[in-house]
Amino acid sequence: MLGIIGYGRMGSAIAKNALKYYRKIFVRDLKRLRNLPKGVKQVNLYDLLTNSEIVLLAVKPQDMKDLLFDIDEILGYAERKKKLFITIAAGLPIKFYENLLGKDIAIVRVMPNICVKVDYSSGAYITNKNVKKKHLKIIENLFGKNLIRIRDERLIDVVTAIAASAPAFISAMMKNFVDIGKRYGLKEKDARKLVINTFLGTSLLLKKEGISFDELIRSVASPKGTTEAGLEIWRKNKLDLLIKKVLKKTIERSRKLSSKL
Repeated sequence: MLGIIGYGRMGSAIAKNALKYYRKIFVRDLKRLRNLPKGVKQVNLYDLLTNSEIVLLAVKPQDMKDLLFDIDEILGYAERKKKLFITIAAGLPIKFYENLLGKDIAIVRVMPNICVKVDYSSGAYITNKNVKKKHLKIIENLFGKNLIRIRDERLIDVVTAIAASAPAFISAMMKNFVDIGKRYGLKEKDARKLVINTFLGTSLLLKKEGISFDELIRSVASPKGTTEAGLEIWRKNKLDLLIKKVLKKTIERSRKLSSKL
């Protein structure tokens, strides 16, 4: 059985997707939950921990230490060794969990993004030495097939920038596209439809054709054409450099927050 501790935006989205693989899911949250999907049941922490082979930790990083102390009180070491613990909390390394749960406990740290709500999360995961091959299928069931596996935990900060935070950056760019469409006469719903489907189609083209970003740019931008005129402004204003600064700042902030926890 799957147990999810913390039923916020991410926890609830993961639960919804997981119902395809688990007929019953126990969830625990500090607030009373209403209108839960069929198959999802709110229970206390004791019932969740004693009945779940897979425990997803989806609470805020600042609440994690107290939660792990509670888990330690409820489950003996032998019982903890029988379970898979998965965490999606930012900033807390696997060593943090091993120090509080035990070094022989199977632990997976996952950095998904908000697209898990539509079962299309991108991101990464890293495991400790106790995670077995069968556990990796569980990660795929919960988060989809688009996660990458990393071996160096320091790369989580990079993944935070280009996957976890990226939907906000991409949405900010898309909003500007829509705003320009409206400014020049398109209805908002039409501009929104065009922009969303263009970003989606571009992603599908890159994925299915396997072409490089530069190849796609060259295939659209003909010499002295409309696209090239726009790219000239892009290069003149060094937008590539600006985007890299945005991502670099995100990585630095992620590292700084991790060092404080």
